[in-house]
Amino acid sequence: MDEFAFEELDHSADYAVRISGKDLADLFVHAGQAMFALMQLPPATATGGSRLVTINAHDLEELLVGWLDELLFALEIDGVRLEPKSMEIENGASLQAEVDILPVGLPGKEIKAVTYHGLAICKKEDGLTATVVFDV
Repeated sequence: MDEFAFEELDHSADYAVRISGKDLADLFVHAGQAMFALMQLPPATATGGSRLVTINAHDLEELLVGWLDELLFALEIDGVRLEPKSMEIENGASLQAEVDILPVGLPGKEIKAVTYHGLAICKKEDGLTATVVFDV
């Protein structure tokens, strides 16, 4: 994966970020990292094994929201961060990721949901960018 970086955007009530990646898998991994960074998630305390995550959607935007929802759900319900070891995205509608399960403490900031508001995935000369808004 490429070096991770994201830009937090001004937003009146929620968190908004612009993420970049060299390809779709890179972009999706960076989106998860940005979400966890916004939440001020503490470092993992141990390794809790691994598992396969599969998501199907109608388009790339729905797939990205589905991926981020999966990460948020695992954090809220199980108190774990899912860290991708590998990821494949096919036809912009199917994602399979092998993830490490990392127990973490409580986040410093809460994100309630991933939204479709302003969601855009754009192709650039050097890869892709996405703008994502999180409901707080």
